[in-house]
Amino acid sequence: MEELLLIAKGVVAGLVLSAPLGPVALLCARRSLIYGPSAGLVSGLGAATADMIYAAVAAFGLTVISDWLALHRQTIDLVGGGLLIALGIYLLLIQPKPTDEPSQRQLEPMDAPHAFGATFALTVSNPITLVTFLVLFDYLRAGDLGDRPGMAALLVAGVFAGSMVWWLSLAFGAGRLAGRLGLAGERLLNRACALVMLGFGAYGLLRFA
Repeated sequence: MEELLLIAKGVVAGLVLSAPLGPVALLCARRSLIYGPSAGLVSGLGAATADMIYAAVAAFGLTVISDWLALHRQTIDLVGGGLLIALGIYLLLIQPKPTDEPSQRQLEPMDAPHAFGATFALTVSNPITLVTFLVLFDYLRAGDLGDRPGMAALLVAGVFAGSMVWWLSLAFGAGRLAGRLGLAGERLLNRACALVMLGFGAYGLLRFA
């Protein structure tokens, strides 16, 4: 019973952390709209994997890693801001080819690592995720499991499952509209996403100016 309760708490934590809309959710939705739900799911998997790593640091009480992240938080935040700026510029420059048929597009296998890596990098470059997990675990009375690795692993598995529930919902929800944007709609979507990425990235960089 305790094990099931702990998994349920992890699911709740994963959902709570993943659900807020931001750059990662926007990337996942964009890929789902353009390439279909499977592409958005690959992007969501990258974010869920990063969440799982931070959840493990919090659940297992890996203070060496958490201390290192705290010490280098400014550098990590700057890297995250730079990644957002780079993504924003990329989305501004990319142009859908007139010969492409949006209704027939699919994510190429060689592009899957890029889709995974982009959301993984953006999520893992946000150390506040670790702080959020620590607060959530404390609120849910699911912390201090460093001396119970089996229970800590169940909590982390629950976080991953909860995160994936959100990304599945977003990918398949947005994916239902895949192929209906048209080239003009895709250009508009790219520009809107680019402005959001550039805005978040600029905010991240200017905080240390």
